Order: sequence, then structure tokens, then C-alpha cells
Amino acid sequence: MSTVREIAALLPDPAELRVHLRALAVLEATIGDDPRFPCYTFDAAWGPGEEAALMDNGSGDDFSVLFTPAGVLIRGFDHESEMSPYGTDDEQVWPGVIDEVPTALRPLLDEPAFRDEGIDAPRVTACLWRETGDTTWRTGSAITFPPGSEDPDGSGFLFPLLTDRSPEAVQAHFEDYYERPVPLDAVRHVLAGRPLTPARSPQSSTRPPSRTTPCSAGSPDIPRPPSSWPATAGSTSPAPTRSSPSPCATASRRSPSPTAARAAPTTSAARPSPASAAPSSTSAPRVGPP
Repeated sequence: MSTVREIAALLPDPAELRVHLRALAVLEATIGDDPRFPCYTFDAAWGPGEEAALMDNGSGDDFSVLFTPAGVLIRGFDHESEMSPYGTDDEQVWPGVIDEVPTALRPLLDEPAFRDEGIDAPRVTACLWRETGDTTWRTGSAITFPPGSEDPDGSGFLFPLLTDRSPEAVQAHFEDYYERPVPLDAVRHVLAGRPLTPARSPQSSTRPPSRTTPCSAGSPDIPRPPSSWPATAGSTSPAPTRSSPSPCATASRRSPSPTAARAAPTTSAARPSPASAAPSSTSAPRVGPP
């Protein structure tokens, strides 16, 4: 069985996790089909002193990793999990999942972006946290997981690239997700945090080389992919933040049902309002790893 308890033992320290999540956002921005609809994004200005790494597969499953001065909170939601608030009799979070979240981190779960209209509970089936100064990732100690599932809280499905951070695992994910070759050397380059060099056309080969840009998601200077990347490797636009449309457009092959994806956030500077289309335990079937 895979649960948050097994995930907690495999996560790196917060600093390493942050670097890895930023790299995933850079890879997403360069490989993805449409820069408006990435699955992995990184918002370096989520709030005062706060950063957010976000994943939304457009089929009703998502996670957030919030980095704050008080610590780090990981919230995951698997819409097919029996532990979903939509699947419980009282439409509340499964007992024990968030009961022990420290006071300093608990308000992060009240963020409107993580709630849906019509239900008085955060969208969460798996939760982990690590306070500043702590040396261990924590989870609810009193959770009784429902029987009959190898992944009852969806953590195994949601967090594979957080527990296996190898270049090979990341390459396999993006190749499977976007159905195109992804050079392993390029993945290694980005995961190592090295600068990306913008590709130059033959006509511009005599010009001085363009400056390189550090691997930095959420920046207006996210560069073009290296010249070794496939011609279809995606746009050079920066990864969108919370004010951008929901990742993975509902019309794409990864979103079999328009009702599975939540409505697009507003474009104002404020954090998005809860979506009007709430997922349910009967929403679109899972179509592959996030």
C-alpha cells in the first residue's frame, strides 16, 4: 500500500524539493503543447514571503506545495480516492488527514484556490508538512485508510516525480504525457539547475550569442529549448501563475470530460475564486499519471 506515510519517507529536504519543483516547471514550459495550459507551474509570488509549486492534470487531480517562512505544506487531491470530501457522508476531509497540521501552516488549507463552491472543506485527500527547523516530514498519525486499495489517498498517483526525482523518471513522464521524444541530456541539464541556452537559427549564427537564463519558472525570461530539443518542444512563454487558465485544457486528449476540469481562474491580481465545477467521485476517469 502507498500512502502519505510512505511518501514522507522518500521526500527530500525542503530546499532540494523546491529546486526540483522549479525544474519541473521549466521542463513543462519548454516541452508543453500550449504555454497557457501547463500541468506543472511555479509561482514565486504566491503571497508575502510565500512560493507555490502547483500541479493540475486537468482531469480533477491536483496538488500544491507551499513554501512559507513557517514551513512547507503539501496538499494533494485525487478525485477518485475514497477519501475525497466528495465521497464522504458529511462532505468533510477524511478524519486524521489534516487534524494535526500545525497552527502556523493550517491557514494555508483555507486558501480559496483549494476549495470548491458548494462544499465546506478544502480539496484534499493527502497532506504532508514540515515546519521550519524540523528534520522530518509529518503526516496525520491517526488516519485509518479505507481497505481494498493500494493507493487509498492518491499519494502514489500524485507524487511520483517528487519521490523518484531521477532524470530517467522525469524523462519517462514527459515522453508519456506529451507523446514525443525528450532528450535525457536536456532533462539532466535542467534538473541540475544549469542555464538554458536559447537556440539560434542558421541565419543568426554569426550574431553574438544570446545571454543564458537560469532555470527559473515564473520568470518572463524563460528561454527557448536547447537546439537539440525536437522542433515541437513547445513555447518559450513563461509558466503561468494563479491568474492563468486552469492547466491542461479540457479539450485536450488528457481531459476526456469537460466536467472534470475546474473553471479557469480570473485574471485579476487577487487569488482565484473557488471553481464552479466541483469534481466528484464519479467524474472523468484517470487517464494517466499527472
